[in-house]
Amino acid sequence: MSGPHAGAVGCTRRRFIRLVPAGAALLAPLAPAKPKPAPPPPDPSTWPHLDERDPHAKAVGYVEDAARVDRKAYPKFRAGSTCDNCALYRVPAQPWSECTLFPRKLVAAKGWCDAYVQRTAA
Repeated sequence: MSGPHAGAVGCTRRRFIRLVPAGAALLAPLAPAKPKPAPPPPDPSTWPHLDERDPHAKAVGYVEDAARVDRKAYPKFRAGSTCDNCALYRVPAQPWSECTLFPRKLVAAKGWCDAYVQRTAA
């Protein structure tokens, strides 16, 4: 193949076609790696129940059974107030669920604490 630039550059179409796959093979390890998939979300059913003796639980007067609330210490308590009907209780109608105050711990549906906030009807 002859042309004004064929001898000056020293590269022919055939040589170019042979070098492209070799160049791609050399550059392949430099390509960014695929990101690792995200780990599965934690299973709340494996989380421990909140212990009433936990310092955070004690700080807000948490009890597993609202019938045992010290009404003198917590005059805000009203009969019928339980974790199950509190806005902070994540999954209503479950015997145990996560509360936004106690991440990765489960609180009793029939429990109560001083952070109680009545859930509004949706």
